[in-house]
Amino acid sequence: MKKDGNIVVFISGGLGNQMFEYANARAIQEEYGVSIQFNSCELAYRKSEGRNFGLNNLAIRYDKFCVKNNFCNYIFFKMMRKYLLYKLKDFTEFEKYNFLDKKGMLFSLDTYRYFKHKIDRHIEYVYGNFQSWKYFERYDKMLCEELRVTTPPSLKNQGMLKAINDCNSVCVHIRRGDYINKRQWRQLNICSYNYYYQAMKYIEKEIQQPTFFIFSNNSEDINWIKKNYDLSSFDICYVDLNNPDYEELRLMYSCKHFIISNSTFSWWAQHLSTNSDRIVIAPTIWNRDEEAEDLYEDRWILMDI
Repeated sequence: MKKDGNIVVFISGGLGNQMFEYANARAIQEEYGVSIQFNSCELAYRKSEGRNFGLNNLAIRYDKFCVKNNFCNYIFFKMMRKYLLYKLKDFTEFEKYNFLDKKGMLFSLDTYRYFKHKIDRHIEYVYGNFQSWKYFERYDKMLCEELRVTTPPSLKNQGMLKAINDCNSVCVHIRRGDYINKRQWRQLNICSYNYYYQAMKYIEKEIQQPTFFIFSNNSEDINWIKKNYDLSSFDICYVDLNNPDYEELRLMYSCKHFIISNSTFSWWAQHLSTNSDRIVIAPTIWNRDEEAEDLYEDRWILMDI
């Protein structure tokens, strides 16, 4: 069912979140023939979100959408979120979604649950994280091409990419940062030392001579891991290059196998891998407060946290 029109997509969070939001919007665009406008340009995004707008470092189709600093749209999204939380507070998430879907507004505050779009009129606004592969399954191959990094790697990252490509590389993403420091995200502080250690032992039994590339948020977190995690029995390479997010993403998805954290950044790294035989180990729990079964992929090996 093709429709004419324009949709405004609210982009938020770090690069992993932005990629899910983009993937959902592109799937809607392919399905309904609408044009896409993101709510904010890079400078405004940095001011409003406190994060970098990172999609401009990827192979996304700039001829398919535009990015505008539209303050009115930004205010609309913020007001609509308050409206959802207050006026529709007695609705289930499914009822909220269907109610607004019929009005041409795809608003979802349920981060991980898949709601099938039932668009029967012109779409106007899209708000939500839409963190499920089911939203874009039909267009996954196209999106995996569009979401790969195109900004050339720095010299130091070229060297790390060569090291990753020359061995049985395993990406180990130990997410700390805001999961530790911000109270509102404490429910995501899930993956323990035991989870990573057991996952690495599993990988050792499955592939020959693995090299584990340890990724985290920053140098401070890498140093914390070195001091607090006993990984001396493994072949380890700590990735501590003070990278922007897109450089780190490219290094991660270039690895051959994955031990991921409960992070959208981890999720996209393993999903963008071109190794069809990759092993992906994930935690049994993604969020202590919310179910996330629609985020999990069938190929994953789940391990207790």
